[in-house]
Amino acid sequence: MDDDSNRADMEKACAALGNIKTKYGVFYAYGNHDHGYFDGDRDFSVEDLAHELDNNGVDILVEDKTMISDNICIIGRHDTYADGRMPISVLMRYTEDSTYSIVLDHQPNDYDAEAESGVDLVLSGHTHGGHLFPTGYVGTLTGMNDRIYGHERRGNTDFIVTSGISGWAIPFKTGAKSEIVIIDITNQSDK
Repeated sequence: MDDDSNRADMEKACAALGNIKTKYGVFYAYGNHDHGYFDGDRDFSVEDLAHELDNNGVDILVEDKTMISDNICIIGRHDTYADGRMPISVLMRYTEDSTYSIVLDHQPNDYDAEAESGVDLVLSGHTHGGHLFPTGYVGTLTGMNDRIYGHERRGNTDFIVTSGISGWAIPFKTGAKSEIVIIDITNQSDK
């Protein structure tokens, strides 16, 4: 979502997510534009978005986790700027060491805490891979983001930031390519 997204596009996006066929389901964590920054500028609310995601079988995880198998846990975090964001250490409580934990965290900016908490994999977007060169690097230089694109490993935690399929406000990118990322997780029982 973006602040200038309209209801028809939001509904199409939710339907597209609902049409993805997976073994364990489709999960969603809110980003910084999902609630909208400007009241009244969009023709739908975050409640409308949640309703459409739910109608399309997409599970929204907000400061919550769900076991999708005997040894895989998905954790969805609030956006960094949202009220009620919990420390990752709280969300990781009662997660067994033998459980493979995947965190959906829209903004890639809590790497140290996520690695310290024993998270296995963190998936982020937000930066659009750099979007417009060189502005994407400002976030890392100022400490707002830990990374703008790609894979990084800290301790036993893997972090992946995707550029996604679109940008923000401007309908083109000069600093990154559009992509859909497929991640194969193997050797889960070796943890």
